[in-house]
Amino acid sequence: MDTGTSQRTNGRSEATRARLIEAAVELFGTYGYDAVTTRRLAERAEVNQVAIPYHFGGKQGLYIAVAEHIVERVGSEAGPVLAALRAAGPGLSPHQAREMLHQLLRRLGALIIGTSEAEYWARFIVREQMDPSPAFEVLFRGMFGTMLRGVTQLLAAVQGCDPDSEAVRIQAMTVVGQLLVFRVARAAVLRALDWEAVGARELALIQAQVDRNLEAILGAVE
Repeated sequence: MDTGTSQRTNGRSEATRARLIEAAVELFGTYGYDAVTTRRLAERAEVNQVAIPYHFGGKQGLYIAVAEHIVERVGSEAGPVLAALRAAGPGLSPHQAREMLHQLLRRLGALIIGTSEAEYWARFIVREQMDPSPAFEVLFRGMFGTMLRGVTQLLAAVQGCDPDSEAVRIQAMTVVGQLLVFRVARAAVLRALDWEAVGARELALIQAQVDRNLEAILGAVE
């Protein structure tokens, strides 16, 4: 097989894999693992059913791939801030940590609250919270654990406290949790605020309030 043919074949293979993951995010998120058949997944992705075992080893493998996809997408937003945190090391100042916290929450908020794709992630994640499967470990190690550890380190750097303390770890969960309510409780949010949807204006209002909340939590620490 020549190089051009090989590249075209690889391109089609990657496109098939991507379509299956996209379909699986929607179907698993909406209906759950047990209610979705491989036939339905293949039909939604408009691919041959044998592509599922070929690319993922079966339905379970595709389900895990969805968790990995969510981790990757969230990591693409949180990654630059967390990388800057690692690069700064122990020399990170309270001011730098404060700015990194604001940046991290804005980036995560734009993704989690402001994108339609996150609707299916939220359903998928909530199911895993209520009834954990092996996919939960993928989500926790790759996303929740990493993100919460970063937020904890930044909070500790601003406030001059131990990042391993139970109090600051609880604080980190409350800081991140204020974003999640606007996605997981979307119907209640829209009803309570008399909004038809969360668009650019609404997202800006939410993010401004999250910024104010963070400043209230951090106080006047410099």
